[in-house]
Amino acid sequence: MKKRLGLIFASIIFITVLVLALLSPGEVTIKLANYPHFTINLYIFVALLVGVILVVGKAIKLFAMLLKLPAYLSRWYHRRNIKNNNQTFHEGLHLYLQGDYAQASSLLIKVAQSPNLQVIAGLFAADAALANNDTKTARKAIILSGLSPSKDAAADIIAADIAIGDETPENASFRINDIIDKKTNNLRAIRMLIKLCEKTNTWHLAKPALEHLDKALHHTPYRQQQIRIQITDALLKQASEQKDKRQLHEIWRQASEQTQKELLESYIPLMVQLGDIKEAERYLEKMIEQDRNEYAIQQYSLLSDISVEHRIKRTEKWLAQQPNNPELLLCLARLYKINAQSDKAKEYLQKSLAVKPTYQAWSELNKPS
Repeated sequence: MKKRLGLIFASIIFITVLVLALLSPGEVTIKLANYPHFTINLYIFVALLVGVILVVGKAIKLFAMLLKLPAYLSRWYHRRNIKNNNQTFHEGLHLYLQGDYAQASSLLIKVAQSPNLQVIAGLFAADAALANNDTKTARKAIILSGLSPSKDAAADIIAADIAIGDETPENASFRINDIIDKKTNNLRAIRMLIKLCEKTNTWHLAKPALEHLDKALHHTPYRQQQIRIQITDALLKQASEQKDKRQLHEIWRQASEQTQKELLESYIPLMVQLGDIKEAERYLEKMIEQDRNEYAIQQYSLLSDISVEHRIKRTEKWLAQQPNNPELLLCLARLYKINAQSDKAKEYLQKSLAVKPTYQAWSELNKPS
């Protein structure tokens, strides 16, 4: 504003002096000492002087602008780069959300090389590369992000995910369990651990995670329980595949009551597969005594042909306490059928159907003896 006012003021002086010079030519003159024959009108002289000052000022301003041109061009180029990087980042993010992980990681890793978006673009590029099973690009992206896995939670998670593809299952699980142990609400780390165990069939590595589930997912008890069931079920099956009875029973004893209730249908067949029928029988009797568990009653009648007489006596005892329990009536009917007492089997099947007509009872009744 001040420059503009100065320019206007100088222009007014210049025009005023020029008008005076034209109105009074030759009345006011000046002579130069070294040039006695040279005279000039004072007003024209002042007008010329003001004009020269204005021109010189403009020239200086233009020269200053030329000096600043490299810095101006640099700023323009930087702003243009930021704009282009932002646009590329949004394109990469869109591809990431669309599930095109290969293209997304390619775009995002370019953006990660610019300082203004290197952290977020680097993390997304690493994540996209991992989703595309490209651990090499994921490692490069983490380096470009400038984050240290030991100090940053997001980088820690991605480094652990990279380890699943690059390191031994033991090393990878150590990294992941360390994250679960340190941080709360870390569902992704637990999912990574399950992914590792499924990929390598090393479910024993998930045992430490079971101890930290309460801390890791304290805000989501339902999800916590579902993950606990998934890990425990896999551990039971692994013990069965290895024919390790002691390990199977140890895992079961360590499971919570709720988990045991959910996994009863898996545990009993695994015990039978390992030939531990007596233990299965004792466990089912305990479950039936406690709450007349329907699945336990069903499995009790289907265990094997061994100790059928013993199971008939126990079922009769329970029926004496609850004579109208349809599951116990069906169980006793099956046991009598196994024991080749078809008349009694038919009698108890009809009693079961009279109390509660079920598909299982009708199916047993229509089976040939």
